[in-house]
Amino acid sequence: MKKPFKMAKNIYNAIVFWKDKAVPVRKYRNISNISSFTNFVISIKADYFNLYDKNTKLYVERIYIKKGT
Repeated sequence: MKKPFKMAKNIYNAIVFWKDKAVPVRKYRNISNISSFTNFVISIKADYFNLYDKNTKLYVERIYIKKGT
């Protein structure tokens, strides 16, 4: 009996934004664990980030960190 193929992980790119426009946006690549990346974004005190599928370069979702943004 053949083993089923493992599905590849979804890989994302992200752009991180701050409400304060003096702080430039940051781009991050090859994100596989969104939960861990969200914790990282919280630690750098960003307001939100946009996720993009790495292969198709299509927008996936916006994740807000702080309320009221």
